[in-house]
Amino acid sequence: MLARARVRSVSAWLAATALLATGVLLTLAPALAAQEGCQFGSGTRDMNSIEIPGAGRVTYVGSPHFVCSDGVHIWADSAVAYSAQNMSHLLGSVRYLDRTRELRAD
Repeated sequence: MLARARVRSVSAWLAATALLATGVLLTLAPALAAQEGCQFGSGTRDMNSIEIPGAGRVTYVGSPHFVCSDGVHIWADSAVAYSAQNMSHLLGSVRYLDRTRELRAD
């Protein structure tokens, strides 16, 4: 019974975190894509961004597909960007593809 309660609370926390991060990515996503020479490609969905007092903006993107000017493509299950820390995370399965190589991480 205790294990089920922990799973539910972790699932609820993850869902809330994903929603929060989604808000942040909507606001930061265009700036992040332009800054690195990348645009969002087909398949990108669920972009949200939120300003957290004292912590900065957090942006979440579901199923991001980045298409970069140098021919690089990057896919992930989701991505979260933290503006105050100038840091982004690709979450879940990630695929990197350029002209000469491919990297997959699960």
